[in-house]
Amino acid sequence: MILQNSLNRSRLLIGRVLLLLALTIVLFSSSYLPQEALLHHLNHSIGLVLISLCILGRFYCTLFIGGRKNEELVTTGPFSVVRNPLYLCSLLGIIGIGFTSNQLSVLIILVVGMLLMYLPLVRQEEAFLQEKFGQAYTQYCALVPRFIPSPTLYQSPKEIIINMRRIHSFLRDALWWLTPVIIIDLIEWSRNAGVTTPMGSLW
Repeated sequence: MILQNSLNRSRLLIGRVLLLLALTIVLFSSSYLPQEALLHHLNHSIGLVLISLCILGRFYCTLFIGGRKNEELVTTGPFSVVRNPLYLCSLLGIIGIGFTSNQLSVLIILVVGMLLMYLPLVRQEEAFLQEKFGQAYTQYCALVPRFIPSPTLYQSPKEIIINMRRIHSFLRDALWWLTPVIIIDLIEWSRNAGVTTPMGSLW
């Protein structure tokens, strides 16, 4: 339990540091694309779609976890097609934020930063689950891929128990994914209104 709490805190800290870094870059630099450019609007729309998929995917995962994560081995729903669906959804969200920023540098920093920081956490979690669930987890790993979903493996029970505390936690989580988009839009609005001026331009 102590290890798991430490991993949870690490995930939160890493995510917030990456988002703070990205927003700092957006605040002090401008995109190479003019805001009126079609590609600028297209990137923003793609980003919103990816962030929406992230939020919906994490919500679906939350329904199946139901407060049972690390208490029992969850192998149904999204966890039946990939072992780390929450991380996969988070990657979609991170890429989405990069697209909404319209800055390639932000996209690269977010994606590389997430991969470098989260992969060690995945290994620690896997070691924890292996120790806790033993042969059952070994068989699960042999069948279900770590990151690349295999839709043909999907299986779901007829009924699931929904933990409302987890739903409330998900709503707070969703706000974390939407907040960067709101801030980026406010920064763009302030520049259009002449309130703020970037210090330079980055790809």
